[in-house]
Amino acid sequence: TTFIRSNSAEGPRHHEVLAGVGSNDRGLVVEAGAVIAASDKPHDLIKQALNDLGQSDATRITTFTDGNKMLRGYLKNAGVAADPILDWQHLSRRVQIAKTTAKGLGCLTNAERRARPLIATTLDSLHWKLWHGNVNGARQAIARVFKLLAPFAIDRTRATTAIAAKRLRTAMGKLRDYIEGQSAHLVNYGL
Repeated sequence: TTFIRSNSAEGPRHHEVLAGVGSNDRGLVVEAGAVIAASDKPHDLIKQALNDLGQSDATRITTFTDGNKMLRGYLKNAGVAADPILDWQHLSRRVQIAKTTAKGLGCLTNAERRARPLIATTLDSLHWKLWHGNVNGARQAIARVFKLLAPFAIDRTRATTAIAAKRLRTAMGKLRDYIEGQSAHLVNYGL
């Protein structure tokens, strides 16, 4: 699902949209989408797309989502029994945000100079662990980044390094929460 903003002065300005693409083994591709508020049963849109793709009782279906619980509910209501897999794009984007934020860390002390490359290495390791579905390893890498951020603790004399470290702590906290909330839907993407 995504949100689209309207320029209209009348009516709602934000519209949640359900959009998806399905394909089958024969190469047929079906695109589907609708404004959720305008649809009485969004799961019927999914059912119709599956029907158009030739779904039968024997059809094995694999779905990918951004982790949205409502979307998972639509899939269940459409008769998709298998839990959806968290798509790599959304997960990878969150790791990339942390990596980019870490590049902004300034170094004023020797402890900060030692920690910065270790943080970058740990974030690369985190990316690899998530790609291979290693949730426990990812948790350990996240904990290590938080530990490595200790030299950047907020101090009025080092405000420039503290601000960047605070941003990274925030990004890491969001990433940790996302992984915890989606861990059941992570797979080994490298297979």
